[in-house]
Amino acid sequence: MTRMPKIFWVLILLAMAGLVVAGWVSGASPSGTAEITYPRDYERVSGTIEIQGTATGESFDYYKLEYGVGTRPSAWIFIAGPFQTPVTAGKLGTWDTTTVYDGYYTLRLVVVDNVGNFTTATARVIVENDKPNPEAVAQYPRRGCQACHKPPYTLQYEALSRGSADHPSVPSDATVELCLTCHASAENGKGAAAPTSLRDILHPSHMFSEHFIENYKGNCFTCHNVEYDGSFVLLDEKVETNDKGVPKVVPIPGTISP
Repeated sequence: MTRMPKIFWVLILLAMAGLVVAGWVSGASPSGTAEITYPRDYERVSGTIEIQGTATGESFDYYKLEYGVGTRPSAWIFIAGPFQTPVTAGKLGTWDTTTVYDGYYTLRLVVVDNVGNFTTATARVIVENDKPNPEAVAQYPRRGCQACHKPPYTLQYEALSRGSADHPSVPSDATVELCLTCHASAENGKGAAAPTSLRDILHPSHMFSEHFIENYKGNCFTCHNVEYDGSFVLLDEKVETNDKGVPKVVPIPGTISP
């Protein structure tokens, strides 16, 4: 028997890998093909929208449409289905976006085959119907630690629930100044008496928080203010502002150097 050159087997493996990648990108799987072509990822939508795409498969049984709150939903809410007719590059269904508050949502298409296997496709959208969440509006704009960290999410709660098991006890009326007793910045990113500085705890936990950035439009000025000399200060207390976030009292009381 003639032995195949090594390059032959390499080419076969590369071809197989290409097929696997192509299937992953398109949403194809043994249970079917799921694809949402409209709305596109992070498209702004309003009113009743027509969801377009593909839901097919050799052993196709049905497909359904769902949505979840935010860009990383923890639960899915039914929109429409089950639809037992496959669709190729066409209308999958409709969604009345006025039934939800403005904000970030994730659409999900689920294609199921006749033995229960399924494949999915998602599209993240921004709903804009001039229908803000009243809970968010009542609390926005928020500035200062105590504007958000009030019962049940006090600084005491954050320290004890998210800190290590050996974290010291914290009083219920704890302020950022108390946190800085141990977590004030020292050399090499460490705290004065703790392994991590407050800066290195708070920046990642806020700036990578969907709740902080997307739901409440949080940014640097939620927690900080720039002084006249250009330095940043930390807003330890709740800051009373107008509807644009401008402080009502200047200079702002309760500011501290982080």
